Amino acid sequence: MEEGGILRVFPELVLGKRSVRLAAPVAIILLLAAVSLLVYMTGGTKESYLHLVYIPVILGAAAFGAPGGVLVALAAGTLFLGPLMPLDVGSGTPQPLAGWVFRTVLMMIVGGVAGLLVGRLRDRVARMRWTLYHNPTTGLLTRAALDDRLSRYLAAQAEPRKGALLLVAVNNIETISNILGSDRANRLPASIARRLINLVPEAGEVYQIHADKLALLVTNRGRRVHQVVRDVINSLAEPVNVDGVAVFVDAVFGSAAVSIGETSPESVVRKANIALGVARSRGARHNQYARDKDDTNADRVHLLSELPRAMKHDELQLHYQPQLDLASGDVVSAEALIRWQHPTRGLLSPGAFLPWVEETGLITVLTEWVVDEALRNVGEWRRQGYPFRVAINVSARNLTDGELPAFVHDRLRRHRVDPAAVELEITESAVAQDPVTAQRVLRELKGLGVQLSLDDFGDGYTSLRHLTSLPLDRIKIDQSIVRAARGDKTKVKVIAAIIGLAHELDLPTVAEGVEDPDTEQLLSRLGCELVQGFFYSKPVPLGQLLEWRPAVRQSG
Repeated sequence: MEEGGILRVFPELVLGKRSVRLAAPVAIILLLAAVSLLVYMTGGTKESYLHLVYIPVILGAAAFGAPGGVLVALAAGTLFLGPLMPLDVGSGTPQPLAGWVFRTVLMMIVGGVAGLLVGRLRDRVARMRWTLYHNPTTGLLTRAALDDRLSRYLAAQAEPRKGALLLVAVNNIETISNILGSDRANRLPASIARRLINLVPEAGEVYQIHADKLALLVTNRGRRVHQVVRDVINSLAEPVNVDGVAVFVDAVFGSAAVSIGETSPESVVRKANIALGVARSRGARHNQYARDKDDTNADRVHLLSELPRAMKHDELQLHYQPQLDLASGDVVSAEALIRWQHPTRGLLSPGAFLPWVEETGLITVLTEWVVDEALRNVGEWRRQGYPFRVAINVSARNLTDGELPAFVHDRLRRHRVDPAAVELEITESAVAQDPVTAQRVLRELKGLGVQLSLDDFGDGYTSLRHLTSLPLDRIKIDQSIVRAARGDKTKVKVIAAIIGLAHELDLPTVAEGVEDPDTEQLLSRLGCELVQGFFYSKPVPLGQLLEWRPAVRQSG
């Protein structure tokens, strides 16, 4: 039986609650008297009703352990069913001395053994209860204890008063474990908890609901909730002492208000977790739960669950946006951009689902679908006489996937595509996450003969060292900079600097987000080679792309 089941079935028996200890003596005496009366009324100890006396004996053992069982058995055998109780009431025959003495000794043995067994069971369940409500490594209270505390807090809200559940997540727990060892990393939550309790003594307890996540129930007693939250955040900006070692804690916080109307501890914890997730995704230190984010997350889960079905039922499709050579006006490449023809929501752009997919393992499956479909399309249009390349976006997760080069190689062979006709676009952030792995995967891809471009350049934090170490073929200037260039001299200088740097590295540049002729002329004057944007064409299905500029058949 599971721990919770035992605690529900035998809570008073096993844990020896105070109320049970007070009521047990009265119940035992009444039972002994009732059994004694029943034995007498039914003719004496010669009848089998005598054995009912074991009920109060075992009850005494359950309530007071082995001493209680032995004492109740002694009282039953000598006072209630001893020599004063006749063997046969009708004839007045007394019990033999050996008979009632033997029975008394036997009952004392049964009472003592039952008491020992109940004592062991009580100890075991106490340990189980402790484990249920305490983390075995840190000794901190667990999620089960937090749920109990929240249930009591919600039930006691008879007047309008607010509190908040604050979650604290340690982002660098794995790094700490690698540097200082797992033992110190495991003790870090307890050190953080001690600091929080000293800071917020009115909170009472800190709960460890995950290896790297703590919870604190903040009430408005003494200080306002938002002041307490702010103090906690500021407190963990200072290093935490773990076994004499000062440890910097990269903590992120999520909070949810607990107010009148809340009924479920699960709901409160869920809201705080949503807020924590939003803070992490934004790179913020703290986020307060908001209902609109809750709705967004529910929609996110629903959409992600539908994606595998969408791939099986051909709901996904690729649209293509052409890239033009500024000097000749010819199309030299077309960027493959995924669309989802949802059965109820209509045509969904990548922004409606792709950011969420990139946070899950689904991005690998989705990228493989895009690569397969794009290479099939480029193989078809190249055989029809259209010489331009296809550009495919690759996410950060794809760059840590050692299987990507092998998959691309397989699809190049399957669709009989010249590797030089394929361009893979990577982002600055993808490279920055794991430069070593990214360089290895990119070198393998480059070894296949495909071309590589650095996408969204100027919008991230790529080191200049990466530009010289990565096997790039071109740089794509981020569209946010290009769109803002018109009338903004600073942005123009940034674009000029990027183009100049690219040329020094013998890399051509592609400007995304061109929406008007003035921007086109500016880019041409600055020396940008390739352009892309709504000024030329929005992303369109393959058929429209091939019809859009028939002259491309003769372009080279």
